[in-house]
Amino acid sequence: MKMMIIGESPSHTRPDGMKNIPFSGKTSYHLWDELKKYNITRKDCIITNVVEKLLLKGNKPTNNMIKENLPRLYSIIKKHKIKLIMTMGKIPTEAILEQQIKMREVAGNIFYTKNEDAIVIPCIHPAAVGRSLVNKILFEKSIKNAMIILEDIKKLYVT
Repeated sequence: MKMMIIGESPSHTRPDGMKNIPFSGKTSYHLWDELKKYNITRKDCIITNVVEKLLLKGNKPTNNMIKENLPRLYSIIKKHKIKLIMTMGKIPTEAILEQQIKMREVAGNIFYTKNEDAIVIPCIHPAAVGRSLVNKILFEKSIKNAMIILEDIKKLYVT
Protein backbone atom coordinates (compact mmCIF):
# COMPACT_ATOMS: atom_id res chain seq x y z
CA MET A 1 0.00 0.00 0.00
CA LYS A 2 1.64 3.20 -1.19
CA MET A 3 0.83 6.69 -0.06
CA MET A 4 0.97 9.68 -2.36
CA ILE A 5 2.98 12.84 -1.75
CA ILE A 6 2.00 15.91 -3.75
CA GLY A 7 4.20 18.98 -4.09
CA GLU A 8 3.65 22.23 -5.94
CA SER A 9 5.90 22.17 -9.03
CA PRO A 10 9.42 21.14 -10.01
CA SER A 11 12.12 22.95 -8.03
CA HIS A 12 15.06 24.94 -9.28
CA THR A 13 17.14 23.76 -6.29
CA ARG A 14 17.52 20.13 -7.29
CA PRO A 15 20.99 18.73 -7.86
CA ASP A 16 21.99 17.94 -11.45
CA GLY A 17 20.71 14.53 -12.46
CA MET A 18 17.66 14.86 -10.18
CA LYS A 19 15.75 17.47 -12.21
CA ASN A 20 12.67 15.30 -12.81
CA ILE A 21 12.48 13.73 -9.35
CA PRO A 22 10.07 15.49 -6.95
CA PHE A 23 11.36 16.25 -3.45
CA SER A 24 15.02 15.80 -4.32
CA GLY A 25 15.98 19.45 -3.77
CA LYS A 26 18.01 20.91 -0.94
CA THR A 27 15.09 21.35 1.51
CA SER A 28 13.54 17.93 0.95
CA TYR A 29 15.84 16.32 3.52
CA HIS A 30 13.32 17.43 6.20
CA LEU A 31 10.69 15.26 4.54
CA TRP A 32 12.83 12.16 4.07
CA ASP A 33 14.43 12.40 7.53
CA GLU A 34 11.00 12.61 9.16
CA LEU A 35 9.57 9.74 7.09
CA LYS A 36 12.66 7.63 7.83
CA LYS A 37 11.59 7.62 11.52
CA TYR A 38 8.57 5.59 10.36
CA ASN A 39 10.56 3.36 7.98
CA ILE A 40 9.09 5.09 4.94
CA THR A 41 11.34 5.65 1.93
CA ARG A 42 10.85 6.99 -1.58
CA LYS A 43 9.96 3.52 -2.86
CA ASP A 44 6.97 3.42 -0.46
CA CYS A 45 5.46 6.51 -2.08
CA ILE A 46 3.95 7.76 -5.31
CA ILE A 47 5.44 11.25 -5.59
CA THR A 48 4.25 13.96 -7.94
CA ASN A 49 3.60 17.68 -8.19
CA VAL A 50 0.41 19.60 -8.89
CA VAL A 51 2.12 21.02 -11.97
CA GLU A 52 4.77 19.05 -13.86
CA LYS A 53 6.16 22.06 -15.71
CA LEU A 54 9.23 23.84 -14.31
CA LEU A 55 8.11 27.41 -13.64
CA LEU A 56 10.24 30.51 -13.71
CA LYS A 57 12.04 30.94 -10.40
CA GLY A 58 9.72 32.56 -7.85
CA ASN A 59 6.54 31.92 -9.88
CA LYS A 60 3.59 29.95 -8.55
CA PRO A 61 1.23 27.78 -10.63
CA THR A 62 -1.78 29.70 -11.93
CA ASN A 63 -5.35 28.59 -11.22
CA ASN A 64 -5.65 27.48 -14.86
CA MET A 65 -2.48 25.38 -14.60
CA ILE A 66 -3.83 23.72 -11.46
CA LYS A 67 -7.24 23.01 -13.04
CA GLU A 68 -5.56 21.55 -16.13
CA ASN A 69 -3.51 19.18 -13.95
CA LEU A 70 -6.27 17.94 -11.62
CA PRO A 71 -7.42 15.17 -13.99
CA ARG A 72 -3.82 13.86 -14.10
CA LEU A 73 -3.64 13.83 -10.30
CA TYR A 74 -6.96 12.02 -9.98
CA SER A 75 -5.91 9.45 -12.60
CA ILE A 76 -2.75 8.70 -10.59
CA ILE A 77 -4.85 8.27 -7.44
CA LYS A 78 -7.18 5.88 -9.27
CA LYS A 79 -4.43 3.94 -11.09
CA HIS A 80 -2.45 3.26 -7.90
CA LYS A 81 -5.53 2.88 -5.68
CA ILE A 82 -4.17 5.56 -3.36
CA LYS A 83 -5.90 5.74 0.03
CA LEU A 84 -3.63 8.32 1.71
CA ILE A 85 -2.30 11.59 0.29
CA MET A 86 0.08 13.99 1.99
CA THR A 87 0.02 17.43 0.41
CA MET A 88 3.16 19.50 0.92
CA GLY A 89 2.14 23.11 1.33
CA LYS A 90 -0.74 25.43 0.54
CA ILE A 91 -0.95 25.10 -3.26
CA PRO A 92 -1.13 21.27 -3.41
CA THR A 93 -3.56 21.24 -0.49
CA GLU A 94 -5.89 23.77 -2.11
CA ALA A 95 -5.60 21.95 -5.44
CA ILE A 96 -6.56 18.50 -4.16
CA LEU A 97 -9.22 19.78 -1.73
CA GLU A 98 -10.47 22.26 -4.35
CA GLN A 99 -10.94 24.96 -1.73
CA GLN A 100 -9.02 27.81 -0.12
CA ILE A 101 -7.28 27.00 3.16
CA LYS A 102 -5.02 28.49 5.82
CA MET A 103 -2.10 26.09 6.03
CA ARG A 104 -1.37 26.38 9.75
CA GLU A 105 -5.05 25.74 10.54
CA VAL A 106 -5.35 22.57 8.43
CA ALA A 107 -1.89 20.99 8.82
CA GLY A 108 -2.15 17.47 10.23
CA ASN A 109 -5.94 17.30 10.04
CA ILE A 110 -7.97 14.77 8.07
CA PHE A 111 -9.72 15.69 4.83
CA TYR A 112 -10.99 13.68 1.87
CA THR A 113 -10.62 13.99 -1.88
CA LYS A 114 -13.64 15.34 -3.76
CA ASN A 115 -14.99 11.85 -4.49
CA GLU A 116 -13.84 10.50 -1.11
CA ASP A 117 -11.46 7.97 -2.68
CA ALA A 118 -8.57 8.98 -0.43
CA ILE A 119 -7.75 10.64 2.87
CA VAL A 120 -5.75 13.86 2.60
CA ILE A 121 -3.36 15.06 5.30
CA PRO A 122 -2.10 18.59 4.61
CA CYS A 123 1.51 19.12 5.65
CA ILE A 124 3.65 22.20 6.06
CA HIS A 125 6.06 22.28 3.11
CA PRO A 126 9.51 20.91 4.03
CA ALA A 127 11.11 24.19 2.88
CA ALA A 128 9.14 26.04 5.60
CA VAL A 129 10.28 23.78 8.46
CA GLY A 130 13.39 25.84 9.19
CA ARG A 131 11.50 29.14 9.24
CA SER A 132 9.85 28.71 12.65
CA LEU A 133 9.35 26.33 15.54
CA VAL A 134 5.59 26.34 14.86
CA ASN A 135 6.19 25.14 11.29
CA LYS A 136 8.51 22.39 12.53
CA ILE A 137 5.97 21.20 15.10
CA LEU A 138 3.10 21.26 12.57
CA PHE A 139 5.26 19.44 10.00
CA GLU A 140 6.14 16.66 12.48
CA LYS A 141 2.51 16.44 13.68
CA SER A 142 1.28 16.11 10.09
CA ILE A 143 3.73 13.30 9.31
CA LYS A 144 2.91 11.50 12.57
CA ASN A 145 -0.85 11.70 11.91
CA ALA A 146 -0.37 10.47 8.35
CA MET A 147 1.68 7.49 9.58
CA ILE A 148 -1.00 6.53 12.11
CA ILE A 149 -3.63 6.64 9.38
CA LEU A 150 -1.39 4.70 6.98
CA GLU A 151 -1.08 1.89 9.53
CA ASP A 152 -4.86 1.82 9.97
CA ILE A 153 -5.36 1.73 6.18
CA LYS A 154 -2.89 -1.13 5.84
CA LYS A 155 -4.86 -3.12 8.43
CA LEU A 156 -8.08 -2.55 6.49
CA TYR A 157 -6.84 -3.16 2.94
CA VAL A 158 -3.92 -5.57 3.21
CA THR A 159 -4.88 -9.16 3.85
